[in-house]
Amino acid sequence: AKLFASGAKFPEASTMLDATMAANNANAERIAIDKYKVEMNQIAGPNAISYVKPEEFNKHHRNFMRASISLHDDMADFGRKGAIEKSRQKVVGQIAEHYEIYSKLNESRNPLAGFETFMIPMGIGACSFILRWFADNTCSSWSETCKSSAYLLSELYTVMFIFLLIVCATKVRLIREKVDKLIKIFGS
Repeated sequence: AKLFASGAKFPEASTMLDATMAANNANAERIAIDKYKVEMNQIAGPNAISYVKPEEFNKHHRNFMRASISLHDDMADFGRKGAIEKSRQKVVGQIAEHYEIYSKLNESRNPLAGFETFMIPMGIGACSFILRWFADNTCSSWSETCKSSAYLLSELYTVMFIFLLIVCATKVRLIREKVDKLIKIFGS
């Protein structure tokens, strides 16, 4: 009797229909999201090996998302429209979050990612080498300006060469790790 006198709060009673609807919506959400994840795992999941071009990746995403939402809509078919729409929006939101993860996983497999790390120093080094050669062959020996610029250009392409060696050494280590992983996968 004291429990009722003190105004204890009890959980709100829901009807059997509300409980069934909530369970049905939650089940539809889980199955729809699982369907999307299974399909995306095949093309861009953690165990996928190859890079998928952005156009193709986005096409797969749209198709898988449409199929997953359609599956949700087919399963979440009774109850209040507002609850069904809220459940649908939850699926769309979670698919969007998973899309970002899969997109980053796929982009990490891009073989041309970071290519500018090589091209810019190589371009600077090549220009410096050509300008140095031009300065050495066209300037007179008594010109201090030509000697200084030739020396500066030779220092510049030497620094670029050393930078490229360091970058290549780090990339070789990463490539070796990937090759060892592939050998382990396919060697088993």
